[in-house]
Amino acid sequence: MSSIKPELGRWYQDIENRYFEVVANDEDTGLIEVQFFDGAVDEIDAEMWQDLEVKASAEPEDVRGALEDLGADDLGDTEAVLHPGQHESIDEEVDQLED
Repeated sequence: MSSIKPELGRWYQDIENRYFEVVANDEDTGLIEVQFFDGAVDEIDAEMWQDLEVKASAEPEDVRGALEDLGADDLGDTEAVLHPGQHESIDEEVDQLED
C-alpha cells in the first residue's frame, strides 16, 4: 500500500522494478497518467495508486528507455551532410536530399 502521493514530473519504481514518471495528475477526475521507462503510457486512478507498492526514485541515468529499440534506419537519413551556405536556398538543399 502506497503512502506516497503522485507528484507531476517525479519518477517512481514499482515492486516489479519498473521505472515510471507521473506525466499528468488530474485531481478532479482522480486519474494519474504515467509513462514507463520503455515509453508505454498508462492511466491509474487514485484508488489504484494507493494499492500500488511504489517508492520514489531518481530519474534513470540512461534516459534512452523508449528509444532503446530504435535502429539507425529509424532515425532517417543520417549520412547526408548539409553545410550552411552550400546552396542558394533551402529548397535546393531539400532537392539534394531527395536525390
